[in-house]
Amino acid sequence: MSEKNVIYRHVNECKSQFDCIQVFSNLADESVDKWKARIDSRILQLVCPKSQARAVNTDANFGNETTRKMKYLKLGAGKLAKMGLLKAPRYVAPDHSNALHSLWVQYINDALCGSKSDADILKRLFFADLHGAKLSVYQSSCPNYVNLKGIVVHDSNMTFRLAGEDGKVRTILKSPCVFELEISGQKYHLHGRSLQGPPLARSKLKPKPKSTVEL
Repeated sequence: MSEKNVIYRHVNECKSQFDCIQVFSNLADESVDKWKARIDSRILQLVCPKSQARAVNTDANFGNETTRKMKYLKLGAGKLAKMGLLKAPRYVAPDHSNALHSLWVQYINDALCGSKSDADILKRLFFADLHGAKLSVYQSSCPNYVNLKGIVVHDSNMTFRLAGEDGKVRTILKSPCVFELEISGQKYHLHGRSLQGPPLARSKLKPKPKSTVEL
């Protein structure tokens, strides 16, 4: 820190002109009377210039530090993929997935509030965000998928990634499956073909009726 900034820092702590004279005399190791004779007939600048105010405020020993605005990094999908931020984990702790499901239950109860019929509920489920929903495969043209269940931790264009009770994350294609979803003791069947696409894209589309999956 420069000598000028040290002087300005001490001057800011002064409450009177005499205090400033004592500060200058102590820094110069001279008598107070000598400094008083120099300053009596002069105008003393007690305000730190703007060019040096930032250096004074950012000093580690000075209490009043200025806070800078955070600069957000602009990262595209390509950079996020290279950094591995778009990859779903292979394992999710059951405590974490259950906490996510609890939040989703609160969300879906608010979303379905006021529904008058099962058709209205299915329509709202089509537009809803399914991250945190507990799904099970009711029917599928792929026998290995049947009876698989878990909590949705990632909803992509063509797949669901479900975290099971063992914490293992399994990827399931949407198109060959009919998923079963239970809400307040009532079970609903959702066709995977209707759920293709991310949640944001589904919210802008009109749901179309789908036939039963061919086994």
